[in-house]
Amino acid sequence: EITKKYDDKTTGYAVLSHRWGAKRAGYQKIIESCRQAKQDGYKWLWVDTCCIDKRSSAELSEAINSMYRWYQNARLCYAYLNDVDQMTSLKWFVRGWTLQELIGPKEVKFYNKDWPPIGNKRHVASTLEDIMAGIPREVLRDSLATIRLGVAQIMS
Repeated sequence: EITKKYDDKTTGYAVLSHRWGAKRAGYQKIIESCRQAKQDGYKWLWVDTCCIDKRSSAELSEAINSMYRWYQNARLCYAYLNDVDQMTSLKWFVRGWTLQELIGPKEVKFYNKDWPPIGNKRHVASTLEDIMAGIPREVLRDSLATIRLGVAQIMS
């Protein structure tokens, strides 16, 4: 019902980017991201662990194919970095999904495990360049949607 009334292009929402981990910690990051979304004025927050029925192979397949679009259409992405002690060795950056979650949204805000903000992707662009070597700075600072680069250029 909800997806019939609201769609990801016209409904303002935030999205959570995170690594899966222990159930207790996972629940807490969902609670904290909901609090942050509410504080930022969002009624909706998309979280893969809550919004995708992994028991259904059809839904899981559709979700995997739609993931970039959900991040791109989000007004804000909260990147939860549970191992923030050393930004350059964060596990979040070596996940397979990280690139689309970083370059899809126009705005990404980074938070550590206790939820204080670290900064947005524009503020940490030089660090991101070091970590994500080869990805053009304008893609890391803004989003893929704001510039015209081919995938081959981005991944080269």
